[in-house]
Amino acid sequence: MSFVYPWFFLFLSIIPIVIIMYMLKEKLKEKDVSSIFLWEKALKDVEVNKPWQKLKNNLLLILQLMIILFLIFAGANPLVKLKGRVMQNSIIILDNSGSMNALYDEKTRLDKGKEEAIKLIKKMPNNANITVISSAKYAKVQVSAGSKNEAIDKIKNIPATDLYGNLDDAVSITKSMGKALENYRAYFYTDDNVELKDINGELINLNSKVDNVSLDYIWHKSQGNSLRALVRINNRSNSKLTREVSLYSGEKIQGVKSLQLEPKEIKTISFENVNNLSDYIYAEISEKDGLNRDNVIYDVVKEEKKKKVLLFSKDNLFMERALATVQDIEVYKTKDLNTTNDGYDVYIFDGEAPKSLPKKGNIIFINPSSNEFFSVGKDVAGGLANVEKNPLTEYMENSQFVVSKIKDINMPSWGEPIFKIENKIAAFYGELKGRKVVTLAFAMENSDLPLNVEFPIFINNLMEYFFSGDINFKKGYVCGDELEIKPLPNSKEINIKTPWNTYEKLAASYPVKSYDNTIKRGIYRISENKDNGEKREGAIAVNFPVNIESDISKNIKNESTTLSKNNMKTSIINGGFSFQWVLISLAILFLMFEWIYYNKNK
Repeated sequence: MSFVYPWFFLFLSIIPIVIIMYMLKEKLKEKDVSSIFLWEKALKDVEVNKPWQKLKNNLLLILQLMIILFLIFAGANPLVKLKGRVMQNSIIILDNSGSMNALYDEKTRLDKGKEEAIKLIKKMPNNANITVISSAKYAKVQVSAGSKNEAIDKIKNIPATDLYGNLDDAVSITKSMGKALENYRAYFYTDDNVELKDINGELINLNSKVDNVSLDYIWHKSQGNSLRALVRINNRSNSKLTREVSLYSGEKIQGVKSLQLEPKEIKTISFENVNNLSDYIYAEISEKDGLNRDNVIYDVVKEEKKKKVLLFSKDNLFMERALATVQDIEVYKTKDLNTTNDGYDVYIFDGEAPKSLPKKGNIIFINPSSNEFFSVGKDVAGGLANVEKNPLTEYMENSQFVVSKIKDINMPSWGEPIFKIENKIAAFYGELKGRKVVTLAFAMENSDLPLNVEFPIFINNLMEYFFSGDINFKKGYVCGDELEIKPLPNSKEINIKTPWNTYEKLAASYPVKSYDNTIKRGIYRISENKDNGEKREGAIAVNFPVNIESDISKNIKNESTTLSKNNMKTSIINGGFSFQWVLISLAILFLMFEWIYYNKNK
């Protein structure tokens, strides 16, 4: 048998104190009595209460000592031996996802996890078999049943990443290994919650309470020879903070904005007349905080083949202006429904639609009438519209707007809601027979949605949804995503320069394998060489996964599950070979027996 926390035996020093209390003389008070008849009894009491007398049989003393022993042994957490051996197989899982770059005292959570894991390994027996697993987007076995020195070396070299995290793979691998081992214990070093059902494991929670402000979104639009840029900043803290945001074109600063943020407040910052000096722009928060990796966000300035959008509308200035913010599209406007043809990528029908819809292309219906995709009923009362979570409403969290009236539409089976007013569908989207359809069941003039600061973002999301199959239109890459690179005809090779200045190659032959080593945020540069010597170069922006990794305090439950500065507190999730709860139960049982005995004999 071994003990997880043998230092609990220091509390054995309490036992002599309890015994001494039973040996000490009780202090008597002087009293007047009416008869000397009681002197004999008083003399006996004096004898009984002599200090340092010989201990007599006392059941209460025995019960109290047993309770203390049970609690001390429970705190030490005894583990049973298996076939005469203490558990020697250890599995150490170290989370190295993006949020583990957050500060923990003067170091990162990842560095703190490494430090604690190495301390644990050094205390293990010399013949211990140690498996080390790193876990970010996927789990990776770094050492399998290795020695203490091998495990320590690997842990020291586990890299920090900006990847979004998922511990499910690590949990599955641990369960599989556990079934193959006679005895083992797993240690999860992470800032996330882990479900350790059916695992003899322990969670070491590396959460820390630190302020964090992130840059969640960046967008730009050409304005002649210059650019206009929007940046969304998110105060994820419970504190009021002041931040300074700078915008760069290439590496040259173009503007600085200072702002105050209330707790949990989100703001959109506008930068005008940005010089177009490079093929990318980026924004940066000047102040350091709890997680610096989400303080920078990138966007690539592209010149691509434009998509064609046909707008059927009388006077929808809101839609026209919103479409003008979308890069890489050409918008054509008409009031004549008879001009419909199949030469456009997207058709927008505002208020009415032709009896015969285009056979190809994606469609947006605004305040629609019945058509071949769905039927439309009468107008019904509107209200406060809430945003549903889906790809079309990304970066619109917590947005609300008012609609005075909407069309009564039964959403088809292939539809998914975008906006809801109570239990009524105010907008939906979906795909039918290879065509993408978006429907807004209200007129723009009957809503304040176009006045919402996120309205241009919504229209950009719509266009990205329509053209998501085209790599040239893809903008929302985050660390962990695979880059889909379509080579030119007769391309000889594809070269990728990473943000950390390494070079990697992809085979240009079909099918081209996606590039998946997007472990750090930044600009990834793609170059292709053709057989005839021609060369094409481009850039792809990959940003920190703010929606998953930037809420760095979300998993803190209470102080008892968090490492303190000078003491690591751990939460035993499932001790399959531990007597801890048996000992605690016995202590409670003896406590109840002592209480009953005391009340009967007092």
